[in-house]
Amino acid sequence: MEKLIEKLGLYDVWTIMFPGIVFIGGLSTLHKYIKLLPNLIENTSYFMEKIFCIFNVSIYYPQNIYEFFMILVASYLVGLILHEISSILKKVIFYSGKPTEFLLCSKGKVFNQQEIDDFIPIFTKINNHQSFSDDIDKKKQESKKIFNYINSDVQANDFGKKYVKLNVIYNTCSTLAVTMILLLAYVISYCIEFLIERDLQLIIALLSVVVVLIGLTYILVSRSKRYYIYWTRSIVYAYNNMHKQTQN
Repeated sequence: MEKLIEKLGLYDVWTIMFPGIVFIGGLSTLHKYIKLLPNLIENTSYFMEKIFCIFNVSIYYPQNIYEFFMILVASYLVGLILHEISSILKKVIFYSGKPTEFLLCSKGKVFNQQEIDDFIPIFTKINNHQSFSDDIDKKKQESKKIFNYINSDVQANDFGKKYVKLNVIYNTCSTLAVTMILLLAYVISYCIEFLIERDLQLIIALLSVVVVLIGLTYILVSRSKRYYIYWTRSIVYAYNNMHKQTQN
């Protein structure tokens, strides 16, 4: 197992395979729960017990080694799809621009104006000592170009190894957020069906699941955004430290 993880790499395991496992396990568990829901409702008498009766369902897990490896393969393939969908989610989260596009503007909340003023000499040098445009869209492109240069230089040195985990965390959070959104859509589809059938008890029983999935989605999206900004800041500061050491 350790050799398999080493070959896949940290990024593949956490941003692709892990969300795939969560999705397959979560979907299987929810499917089992909804299938057993009518019987669970009949055997409960208290209102709160009906809401949290999902805790009476065991989480899905593989029964043998063959099934375990089949799930790993399926999880990786599903994870690839989830990871691609997460790229769309990132565009929604950062609708005004990614953190890497706001190195030159404090509106992106990556750096304050004082930090930007401190970094301007380095940014200008990377930009071939040319002045930066006042146009917002052009400034975003210049910022992105500068960050790509900085990131490639940092990754080529030992400094970059310290910040790989930050990159993995924000990508994992965004992919897991997509996982929660899809699981939420699955549960809501049944809520709509139960609503059409006017089965209030079944809707109430799914209420806790909907609330938990919405909460997890919000937390994961917030974490993804926070760690993306933190990673961007860390890479720029790492390059700044490298620059100072070179001068010394």
